[in-house]
Amino acid sequence: MFSTEKNVNTLANLLRKVKTYGEMKMENAERNTVEKLTNIMTGIIMGGIVMFVVMIVVLCLSASVAFALAPHVGGLVKATLLVGLFHTIALCILWANRKNWIAAPISKALSIILLREKALQPAPDAEKLRKLEESIAADYAALTNPPTPASNNLERAINAASRAWTLADGIIFGYKLYKKFSRKGRGRRR
Repeated sequence: MFSTEKNVNTLANLLRKVKTYGEMKMENAERNTVEKLTNIMTGIIMGGIVMFVVMIVVLCLSASVAFALAPHVGGLVKATLLVGLFHTIALCILWANRKNWIAAPISKALSIILLREKALQPAPDAEKLRKLEESIAADYAALTNPPTPASNNLERAINAASRAWTLADGIIFGYKLYKKFSRKGRGRRR
């Protein structure tokens, strides 16, 4: 019967624990989200910096190669065209292999950042969460387990009376709820 003081206290404790558990899980999810977004943003910024430096290096090397080839190919214009042709061929090769060389490593890196197992990086309060889960399960079991069977006639009679009272209490409570909610749409009666 839910109206006993022990069950009311157990239910109140269960609700408090469920609320605490939910808050802890939400905080854990928020922290993981911030960490993952930080890793992604760091990768994007560092990738941009590296790309900028690589572009400058490639530009300088290309100019150096063009100046070095100029006397051998008949002028700076022809050397620059050869360097440009080399870059175009390199770009075509890169484009043809973009899935293997670019998309697959990015996908793998994002998978590691976003989808890693929680066991690899346990939350600092994982033990506390486990204990709270066990406590919630025990409280729920205490509320929903059937009463122990009676060992004598007096206990059987008390259990039968308790079940009858619980049934009557439920009917009365249901009737009160019905009356309360059936009035809502029609206005207040006097």
